[in-house]
Amino acid sequence: MKNKKQTLLAALCVLLCAPAALAQVDVTALYLENAGFDTRYDYDAKATGNVAQEMLPVDGWTNDYTMNYTIVGTYQVGTKKTFNGARVPATNVEGAAEGGVLALSTGWEESLKLYQEVTLPKGKYSLVTAYYNGDSSTGAVSLFGWVPSSGTATMSAVKTFPANQWVKDTLSLDLVIRKTAKVQIGMKAAAGGSANSAKISVDYVKILSYNWDGSLLTDAVEDANKQYGDGTGNGAAALKAAIDAATAVANDAEATPDEQVAAT
Repeated sequence: MKNKKQTLLAALCVLLCAPAALAQVDVTALYLENAGFDTRYDYDAKATGNVAQEMLPVDGWTNDYTMNYTIVGTYQVGTKKTFNGARVPATNVEGAAEGGVLALSTGWEESLKLYQEVTLPKGKYSLVTAYYNGDSSTGAVSLFGWVPSSGTATMSAVKTFPANQWVKDTLSLDLVIRKTAKVQIGMKAAAGGSANSAKISVDYVKILSYNWDGSLLTDAVEDANKQYGDGTGNGAAALKAAIDAATAVANDAEATPDEQVAAT
């Protein structure tokens, strides 16, 4: 009888957890710019050679570090260009030969951090990223995190990076009020020179919502209608077309959450 009860309990847990999994909606595009590091490549797939030291700006992301060495840059997946001797993966984390990665390498326990500031409504979220270590050294600490302007930060627990393989990292957020924070990506190097540390490629940063109900789309349409006003402003025709398209999605009972996010 005990085994039957345990089996029924396990089945019930599966049924209860399934809707939660289905409710997960990717809202990254509403909050982050260049979240997949695909906007512009410092080195494309045709590039060759090695970059020994180069700290470059990353579109959409704010630098939050003080050192001027070793590597920060955006590299296209599959490039033969190496950074500080490390190779860029041939495919992204999904196995496709497309997109870009954020390349990070430094040493001497220095920290490389980049961030974007976002404001999320009350609700449950996951922040997700994926890293690839293109070097044999595995030491480093992930600085992936949710760093609010006040209150406790939620930080990654990743403290080592397996060589030549992808690692996914997920942080869970339960916001009881609307909250502003830095969505941060980065690494802290191991002791000693950069040869002792992992050299990582970051595929993306994602924000997943478990509370999507379409209300943000409704609010966006309402705000856009206010901006449209009497229709005499510059760009009014383009705005009206966008409003009409978004309204059609908002009024479509069968519109998917992804369609609603895109319309928003």
